[in-house]
Amino acid sequence: MENMEALFPVILVVVIAELIVSGTWQKFYFTTGIPVFKKAVRLSESPELSSDVLNDRFSGGFWGPLCFKPMSSNQIAFREAIFCFHLMNYTPVMHGLIRYDERMKELQVIGFVNWFAPLFILCFIAMASSLPSSEEGIDIMFTVFPIGLFASLYFIQFSRFSRVYKALSLQNSWQRKD
Repeated sequence: MENMEALFPVILVVVIAELIVSGTWQKFYFTTGIPVFKKAVRLSESPELSSDVLNDRFSGGFWGPLCFKPMSSNQIAFREAIFCFHLMNYTPVMHGLIRYDERMKELQVIGFVNWFAPLFILCFIAMASSLPSSEEGIDIMFTVFPIGLFASLYFIQFSRFSRVYKALSLQNSWQRKD
């Protein structure tokens, strides 16, 4: 448990840093990272991407809104709204990027893992490894619970990111390459 006390300031710094870079739409945060979601459609020409249209389309619903911001003429970053109080909320495990890859002639929707998510899982695993061996059931719980929680949150976001992909793909269906 001493390790957890040492990890707490690290976790706090990562959470604050991620809130800042995400909240201020830092380009490096939205365009690089570990991809855990990717869907692409080949197009015959460059699509018309509009963050305004996407913000309107994904502003309501069961979950909180998705927010979209252009990063360049062929890239739009997106994430869950920060500090949005909605009927149903969850902790996001990824942030997204919509980009048109001119070389591949592909419209891509990519989800990068949030910095906090793997750190959260590692903390639970560290707690499990620091428990006495007599508490084996708790040891398993500290390993299975964060992975199950991450998988549940990922599934929610997977379906939301898939809806973004579907909306973009339908919007640009007349341009598809066969």
